[in-house]
Amino acid sequence: MRVTIILFFLLSTNVHFCQEVKEIEIDSIIKGELTLVNSKNSNPLVILTQGSGPTDRNGNQGMMMSNHSKLLTDSLKNRGINSFRYDKRTIHYINRKSIPNNIKFNDFVLDLVKVIRYFKKNGFTNIHLIGHSQGSLVSLKAADIEPVKSIISIAGTARTIDLVLTEQITAQYPSLKSSLKKSFKELREKDTIVNVNPFLKSIFLPQNQKFINSWVKINPAEVLKKLDETPILVIHGTKDIQVPIEDAKKIDSIANHSKLIEIKNMNHVFRIIEGDRNENLASYSNPKQPISSEMIKAISTFVTQ
Repeated sequence: MRVTIILFFLLSTNVHFCQEVKEIEIDSIIKGELTLVNSKNSNPLVILTQGSGPTDRNGNQGMMMSNHSKLLTDSLKNRGINSFRYDKRTIHYINRKSIPNNIKFNDFVLDLVKVIRYFKKNGFTNIHLIGHSQGSLVSLKAADIEPVKSIISIAGTARTIDLVLTEQITAQYPSLKSSLKKSFKELREKDTIVNVNPFLKSIFLPQNQKFINSWVKINPAEVLKKLDETPILVIHGTKDIQVPIEDAKKIDSIANHSKLIEIKNMNHVFRIIEGDRNENLASYSNPKQPISSEMIKAISTFVTQ
């Protein structure tokens, strides 16, 4: 394990935190950044798991430089909350220019379990998970294996991913609905799709099919039922154009110990959007745009209560 340490002081008008930032390798694949503003291991530590796609620790992928994950943990840092965010394993393979075709959803879950166990082994006793989008289900599954103090689900879904993807795609291309249903059915039954609709090839690439099929088989509602004693904070923005607010309401209705917070005009990458879809999409590539202060307050209050 390699650890690089950077020390500096963060000054605030209200509080003076000694801040320690560590680049940590959990193993050869999982790498991330630990920010400590409270040295006591009994203080809250949030572990942030990213959304879908090849997403790095800051919440970025490809040309979409949003930095929403970095802005989230930076904001929590200013409230005295420790955090760890890490690159998804796909980033490791992209950097090596060799992406295997046998990655499955459970690999992401076991990665997070390793992270949780690493910090428990190092004495942290007050661990909370923040799962964004796909990371919500990853966090729920991981907590079922390795218990934590609480889970914060941001823009998570309560439905299987085939239903979510079909809804997302047909909202723009209604004519693809039958092809999507046929492809998902074939994938579930045969673990592969022989003839993919040309307009869906970017989704059902051969190297993606096993992963999608492993994801389709996981029902978030069933996972939630297993976490009957774990407090869950459900956060959703009313201008999320990827996951509808109904999913958040369903998560809240299924979970035994949950609290739902709807944030007016917040989108999928935590920005407040006053205008139309174009403004919404533009925020996915604007790392300088602030994230929702209401969301930060809700999370910090939840993990410190």
